[in-house]
Amino acid sequence: MGITRMATRPRLATTNERVAILEEKETKTEERLGSIEKKLDDVYTLLIQAKGVIWLGTKIAGAITLACVVIGAVVAVLKYLHG
Repeated sequence: MGITRMATRPRLATTNERVAILEEKETKTEERLGSIEKKLDDVYTLLIQAKGVIWLGTKIAGAITLACVVIGAVVAVLKYLHG
């Protein structure tokens, strides 16, 4: 008695087994998508914070420039008045 041809062929998965495999893959995919969404939310939060820092830096630079202009104007007027 030898091995028959039927015994050497791989067994095909049943419909229920294929559905179970797909459901498992879907669960893993949903977990990965959830992780990606969280990472994107974190990146977006950092982007908003960076925009705020850039806005604040621009306002501070503007205030410093204004202070320098005012001080320069006062010094120029004082030099003009004292001759």
